[in-house]
Amino acid sequence: MSNESPASALADLFGLASSAPAPSQVKLTDSPVENLAAGRESMAAGQFDAAIEQFRRAAQQGSAEAVAELGMAYSAAEELPLAYAQYLRVLKSERNGELLVGVSDILKRSGRMRDAVAQIQQAIEAEPTTPLHHYKLAEALLEMGERKKALAAVENAILIAPETAHFHFFMGELLFRMARFDEALGAYRAAIELSPGDDYYYLRTALAFWKAGKATEAVKSVQLASDLNPSEDLYPALIALLLEEDGKIDEAITAQDRAKKLDRYDEERLSRIMAELGIEP
Repeated sequence: MSNESPASALADLFGLASSAPAPSQVKLTDSPVENLAAGRESMAAGQFDAAIEQFRRAAQQGSAEAVAELGMAYSAAEELPLAYAQYLRVLKSERNGELLVGVSDILKRSGRMRDAVAQIQQAIEAEPTTPLHHYKLAEALLEMGERKKALAAVENAILIAPETAHFHFFMGELLFRMARFDEALGAYRAAIELSPGDDYYYLRTALAFWKAGKATEAVKSVQLASDLNPSEDLYPALIALLLEEDGKIDEAITAQDRAKKLDRYDEERLSRIMAELGIEP
């Protein structure tokens, strides 16, 4: 008979990384309600090992909520085999969409993308009106290179929750990757209308304008991003670059004079943007 621990056995079976939880001095009480609440506080503070102990004790004391949240704590602590086992334990008695997505996340992080997608599809079957499930499916499909299927999935998320700016933004990014720039602009516009204070949305919109052959609008979009976040040194440098590429040399020189020298990090970001736009260094 093998002396292998359950966690090690799961790691071997599913090809997951396993590590033994380090002992810690966590204050526990005789109340499952208090231990559950403490576990949630620890999760919010990023103290995942403490949360594991607190949820485990609450679960032992009869808290059904703690049983499910223990899986989330294991996952956050990168204890993937234990998280997987905990989720499956709960799913034996409850078809919970959130837990199915949790299982999917573990499988995705372990490189098992098709299995991950299958779990999300089960979550959608269980809870078809939960927009996050459709969004998670879109993310997973995009990672697999299934852009058209990812687009259909995020469209479903938007149909259910049209007020969620990030869903529209994700759709814009996806359409941008598919070189459908005019359609991407429509998605970015929807995201900006729902979240007008997000400078990054304006930056990505600028790139779509440029690729759609609308240089003036691209510069204006970067300027709006800069107005929202004036401490971002990348934006003035990008404005100067776009003006120069558009043949507006005098304006480019003026913009360059206003721009600060970029550090190495921002230079790398600018280089990546230039590559996306097809601009030679």
